[in-house]
Amino acid sequence: MKAVPAVKTMNEEIRRSGVIDRADLEPLAAFLGRAPSGDTVPPCWHWCQLLDPVDPRGLDQDGYLIGGMITPEPDMTRMFAGGRVRTEAPLRLGVRTIRSTRVAKVTVKNGRHAAHCDSSLWRLNGARAGEP
Repeated sequence: MKAVPAVKTMNEEIRRSGVIDRADLEPLAAFLGRAPSGDTVPPCWHWCQLLDPVDPRGLDQDGYLIGGMITPEPDMTRMFAGGRVRTEAPLRLGVRTIRSTRVAKVTVKNGRHAAHCDSSLWRLNGARAGEP
């Protein structure tokens, strides 16, 4: 079995803020063939908002940001295992919104073929009074 490579477990928090407008929803709406209505972001559409611009030259062969928060070491198996979404209030269009992401937990596990690390991220999207 391979040795488990070092994995970043940063306390670093990555924040991005901005105002989400109706025009920001149009690309996903066109892809889904569904026009959003009202003054809120439809559930789960937050994943396509407030994205960090990435230069493709800064990505590894699997599309991970080189040196990013959860970039796996070379030759590690990569897998998305799922996620949970809890909506306490819809994101409103035209209101300053904050996206904050941090590593919540990293667990080393022994798989059938090799050791691997499970990383859990905590992401908060929402408007906060008094924040820039």
